[in-house]
Amino acid sequence: AELVLESVNVDDDLVNRIENAHLAVVRAEAAVQSAGAQVEGRALSDFTVRVDSEIISLGEGDTIRRVVAEEAELLIYGVAELLIRAGRESRNLMSELVAARQELANLCATGAVVDLAEARRLAADRRQATRDRDEAIAGISRDLRDLTPEVMEEKLKGLARRIDHYNAHRPSHPPLPPTYEDAKRLAARAEQAHVERQEQVGARQSAAQSAAEKLREEELSKATLEGRIVNARGAVKEAERILTRAREDCSDSDLTVRLGVAQQRVGKTLDSLERAEKNLQRADPDSIQIRLDNARAAGRRARKELRSNREEARELRASLKLRGEQGLHTRLGDAERRMRGIGRRHERNEARAHAAELLWARFAERRQESRQRYHAPLTERIGELGRVVFGPSFSVELGDSLQVIRRTMEGITLDVDQLSAGAREQLGLLSRLACATIVSPDGGGAPVIIDDALGWSDPDRLERMGAAIAAAGKGCQIIVLTCTPGRYAHVGDAKVVQLSSQISQ
Repeated sequence: AELVLESVNVDDDLVNRIENAHLAVVRAEAAVQSAGAQVEGRALSDFTVRVDSEIISLGEGDTIRRVVAEEAELLIYGVAELLIRAGRESRNLMSELVAARQELANLCATGAVVDLAEARRLAADRRQATRDRDEAIAGISRDLRDLTPEVMEEKLKGLARRIDHYNAHRPSHPPLPPTYEDAKRLAARAEQAHVERQEQVGARQSAAQSAAEKLREEELSKATLEGRIVNARGAVKEAERILTRAREDCSDSDLTVRLGVAQQRVGKTLDSLERAEKNLQRADPDSIQIRLDNARAAGRRARKELRSNREEARELRASLKLRGEQGLHTRLGDAERRMRGIGRRHERNEARAHAAELLWARFAERRQESRQRYHAPLTERIGELGRVVFGPSFSVELGDSLQVIRRTMEGITLDVDQLSAGAREQLGLLSRLACATIVSPDGGGAPVIIDDALGWSDPDRLERMGAAIAAAGKGCQIIVLTCTPGRYAHVGDAKVVQLSSQISQ
C-alpha cells in the first residue's frame, strides 16, 4: 500500500480539477458546434471534393455536412475553390476551446495521466491503498495489544505442550494434515460439502413440492379439458347438423360462385375507392373545406339579413299605411344635408390621402429594405389565399417591389399583363389581404379597406373570392365599401352596416 501511495500523484482534489477542466472542454466543444458555420450540401452527380486536407468522394444524392469553427477550404475539382470563414463569435469560442483543452492537458500532465478516466482510476487506487495501509497498521496494533516478549514466549511454550498432547491422543484416521494451511483447506472443503448437501436437500424438497403442485394443476386441467372436449363434441355435432341443413338450401358450388361474384364486386369497389381518393386529393380538400365553411357562414348571414329585411319591410309598410306620403320633403332635406356632410368628409379624406402620399414618398427607401424581409412569407400567404380562388395548382412570383409579376396555374405561367382584367383585379386584392394578415398576426394591425372592387369577376370567382376574404378576415380587419352588396354576399361571418342609417343616427 505504501508503494502505491508513493507511485500515485493523483488525489481527489486533482481529480476534481481535471473533471472541471473536462466539463469546460465539453461545453466549449458544444458551443463551437452550436455557433460554428453549418456547411451542408447534396451531390447532384458523382464527383470528388477536398475539405481542408480530407479527400471525399460523393455519389449522386450523397450529402456532406461540416461545422466550421474558424476557417475551412472547400475544393471542388475543376469547378470552384471556396474558403469558408466562421464569424467572430465562433472564432472566440474556438479560442476558448483551445484554452480549455490546454488547461486539461496541463492538469493531466501534473498527475501523469492520459485522461479523466485514468485519473479517476488512479485516485480510486490511492484511496484503496490508504485504507489498506490504515487497516494493516490497526491490525498489527490489535494483534500485539499489551503483550511483552516474555509473555509471548510463555504462550508459545503452552501451545507447544497442547500440540504434543493432541498428537499423542488423537485417532490415527483420518491422518493429520502435514501443515496448518492443508488443514484449513480440508476443513473448508468439508464445510463446503456440507453446505452443498444442505442445498441439495432443500432443492429436492422444493422440487418435490413443485411437482406435487404441478400434479394437482395437471389433474385439474385434465378434468377441465375433458369437460371442454365433451362440449366441443356436442358443438361439432350441432355444427354438422346445421351445415347439412344449409347445404340442402345452398350447395358448395353455389357458394363458390357467389364468393367469386362477391370478390369481383369487392375488387371493383376498391378500384372505385382508389379513384375517388385520387379525385379527392386533386380537388384540394383544404380549399373546398374553406369554401364550404365560408358558404355556410354566408348562408347563415344571408338568412339573418333576410329575417331582418323582412321585419324592416313590415315596419315600413305599416309606417307607410299610417303616414302615407307625409314627411318625404323633410326626408329629402335630411338626405341633402347628409350628402353635404359626406362631401366634406370626402374632401377631408382627399386631403389626408395627399398627406399620406407625401409621407409615402419620404419612406420609399426604408420600405424597399423592409419589403425584402416580407418576400418569402408574402409569396406563401398569397399562394394559400390564391389556391382557394384559382385551385391547388396556383402559385405566383413576386418582383423586387413585392408586386405580383407572374402567375402559374395548371403548369402554365403568364405575366400579369397577359391576364384578364378580372384576374389582375383578383390578384391585386389577394396581395393586399396577404400583406394585411402578415403584418397583423394577432388582428391588431391596420385594417384593409376595399372600395367597390371585383367588378370584373364572374359569379364563380366572386364566390371563391368571398371565401378568401373570409379566411383572411380571421387574422385582420377588412372593411368593404360598396354600392353593390351582392358581390360580397359569399363573405361568411361578415357584418353589414348601411352607411345612410349610420349618418342619420
